Amino acid sequence: MNLQALKVPWKRIFTSLPVWAIIISHGCSVFGYFTIVNQLPTFRKYILPFNIKENGLLSSLPYLGKYLMAVSTSYSADWLRSSGKLSTTATRKLFTTCAVMMPGVLMIVQVFFVCSRVGSVAILTIALTINGAVTAGYLGNGLDIAPNFSGTIFGLANTLSSFGGYLSTFMVGKLTVNNVSRNT
Repeated sequence: MNLQALKVPWKRIFTSLPVWAIIISHGCSVFGYFTIVNQLPTFRKYILPFNIKENGLLSSLPYLGKYLMAVSTSYSADWLRSSGKLSTTATRKLFTTCAVMMPGVLMIVQVFFVCSRVGSVAILTIALTINGAVTAGYLGNGLDIAPNFSGTIFGLANTLSSFGGYLSTFMVGKLTVNNVSRNT
């Protein structure tokens, strides 16, 4: 086994369209995810309204759901690929599409359930749970295109996409500048 360090091909990474597709996919997913999770406790406190104990418990449900979805969809993706039912590319596209489109649709549906505590919590939990499928989607693409540098690609994508978290917080702050209550 050769333990010699590989030189990171920075120029090839920065000029690779597939790498930029991973970065953009990750950035968009992070933007949507952080827009929801960063504002969820405030939404539950002022709009629904839940007390602090209920809020804490309910705010943890999407994370548990996302974890379970990540594990189950990863196994499903491996089975789809190893059985030959779908190519690696088709598998990644399928899970990425489901992981980002379905929560987007559910956020539109959420508008109609904002006055229903149970409906609202259920929709938000389901949306964030479904987003866990990104693990079987684009998050594995770095390994697919450059196994020896997948950590570098993911680190780059994660670093650049963190701007989406900042942008989503900034955007929500601008949209809710006067008041966050449901009586506004």
